[in-house]
Amino acid sequence: AEIKGERLACLEARSQFCWYLRGVPHANVYKQEVVHVETLDGLRRITRAIQRDLRD
Repeated sequence: AEIKGERLACLEARSQFCWYLRGVPHANVYKQEVVHVETLDGLRRITRAIQRDLRD
């Protein structure tokens, strides 16, 4: 992210992130959040929410 800039890194990560959501419960909800996120902290927040959801 430091080389490309956070915005560009986030755009690239969003497309990959959606692929990894395949089979995750409530994936559609998370995908909606992912396509609008603009910061790496936002992606981290979504990742933590997914982890909590998978543990429950």
